[in-house]
Amino acid sequence: MSMKKIFTTLFCAVMCTASSLAAITVTAGGKTVENGSEIVLTKDDFKVMQLGPTMCRITAAVELQVSTTNAPLDFTARTDNAQLQCCPEQCIEFGDTPGADGFYTGTKHVNSASVTCPVDVAFMQASNEIPVMKSTMIVEIKDGASSTFQVRVVFNTKDAGVDAVEKDAESLTVSGNVLNYNVEGEQVVNVYDLSGNSVFSAPIAGAGSLSLASLPAGLYIVSTPSRTIKVTLQ
Repeated sequence: MSMKKIFTTLFCAVMCTASSLAAITVTAGGKTVENGSEIVLTKDDFKVMQLGPTMCRITAAVELQVSTTNAPLDFTARTDNAQLQCCPEQCIEFGDTPGADGFYTGTKHVNSASVTCPVDVAFMQASNEIPVMKSTMIVEIKDGASSTFQVRVVFNTKDAGVDAVEKDAESLTVSGNVLNYNVEGEQVVNVYDLSGNSVFSAPIAGAGSLSLASLPAGLYIVSTPSRTIKVTLQ
C-alpha cells in the first residue's frame, strides 16, 4: 500500500453537482450537511499522539454518513495533496500525477445505497514539533439515478491551534495492514470481525508494530483495554 494512500494527511470532502438533490443525504455528527458546503476542521477535531521520543502522529476525523434511494454510489475525490485519503468502505487511492488544476484524483465505486465515509487527517512528524499543515479535498458523490452531492473539507493546523493540543501518551493506529501501537505497560490487542468473532490476538508492550497481513481484506475492530478503533484492511 502506498504512502499516499495511508499516511500524512488523510482527508475527505464530499461534493457533488446538483440535480435531484433530495436523492442523496449526507450527515456528519448527526447534523445534515448541505450540498456544496464546506467543513472546516477545528482544534477539537484534532488529536496529537506521541509515538516515541522523536515521533508524533496528528489525526483528525469526521464521519460522513451517506445514503441514497438509488444505489450504487460512486465517489470521485480530488485533493491538492496526494497523501490525503477518502475512505468510503475502503480507501481511495489517488493517481501519481495531478491534473491541470493541480489536484490529484481518485475514484471508488460502492455497491451500496448507504455508507459511512471517514474523513481523516493523519500525518506523521519525525519530531515533537507539530508542523503547519493545510490542505483541501473535494469529493463528489453520484448515485444510480445520476444525482450528485458535493462537500469540501479543509484544514489548517495553524489556524486551528493544533500546536496547543495536549499529547496523548497512548495510541493505536493501522497503516495498510500494519498495526502501530504505543501503550503503557503490558496489554493484549484483539482484532474482531464485524460479527464480534476474535480473529487475532497478541500481547503488546510499549511502542511497536504488528503485521495483520494474515487477515482477509475487510472491516475489523481493533481493541486494547484503553483503545478501540475500526479499521479497513486491504
